[in-house]
Amino acid sequence: MPGMTMDAMPPRLTFGRLFTEWSLHPWSASILAALAIGYLVGVWAARRHGEPVRARYVVSWLAGVGVLVVATQGSPAVYDDALFWMHMVAHLMLIMVAPVLLVAARPLDLIIAATPPAQQGHARAVMSGRVVSALTHPSVGLALYAALIVGTHLTGFMNTMMMHPWLHGAEVAMYVVAGVLFMLPLLGSQPIRWQLAAPLQMAILVIAMPVDTFTGVVLGQAARYPWPMMAAVHPAWAPSALTDLHLGGAVMWIGGDAIMAVLLVLAGLRWARRASEGDGSELGGWLEAARLNYQRDLVSARTNPADAGFTEADGDDALAAYNAYLARLNADRG
Repeated sequence: MPGMTMDAMPPRLTFGRLFTEWSLHPWSASILAALAIGYLVGVWAARRHGEPVRARYVVSWLAGVGVLVVATQGSPAVYDDALFWMHMVAHLMLIMVAPVLLVAARPLDLIIAATPPAQQGHARAVMSGRVVSALTHPSVGLALYAALIVGTHLTGFMNTMMMHPWLHGAEVAMYVVAGVLFMLPLLGSQPIRWQLAAPLQMAILVIAMPVDTFTGVVLGQAARYPWPMMAAVHPAWAPSALTDLHLGGAVMWIGGDAIMAVLLVLAGLRWARRASEGDGSELGGWLEAARLNYQRDLVSARTNPADAGFTEADGDDALAAYNAYLARLNADRG
């Protein structure tokens, strides 16, 4: 996403141009192509080792790469410098949408599966080793996420980026890496050291959400446009620069919080599903204990549990005793 000059001003943005405006950037396009091809090669290698990869993981990875293609080659990239709100759309795609899809494809598991069987133990050891564990620590991803969102939007970074176009590429890389590191401990069970329980995953998402809210509110309530270099290339056909800034703040606030809310709901659903799986599950065990306690208390409130034949065991004798108790209760009412 190179810096823009007045001579390179994009045409007026219309609904159709959201889908038709493209600008090929060879370096980033080559990297994205390598990411897609590399994953497919990994799938082929894993299948050779007798470890097939689920189709939904392949689809998720290719969808994530597709989001990166749109963010770096499509209309968000074309209008990146001209319209701040489009710049924010690209940022959400880079740091949230694409990383979710990429991490959901379980690339670390694929690396292990694509490794020759004799070396897979070593690959697993690397994934849980000191370096990877340090990089994937939940606090690292959270700190990087917060620092990038605040540091690139509430400082003079945008001006510096306009003067040094190479920073566009560095910004894209930082956003994607920070997003992946943030999402890794939060999505599913990854082959890393940090296996967070669903409540802790949800807590981290709740902690991160105010970062988007704070940044969006500050930008949405700004009284002046903070980046002169970006204002200098603001197109005449667009809303005023200040209105554009406020729209960008709304995109960060509403869009960022909406994505976080979806991730919270998904984490809650995963928690509920896992808790209810099997007789020995967390939720299943709690419900069973609550049922037995209620049954015991109900019987003991009406009669002596020993006389009723009630026991703590949930066997045929206990069920027969409870049914006999209900029959006597019904007879008494009659």
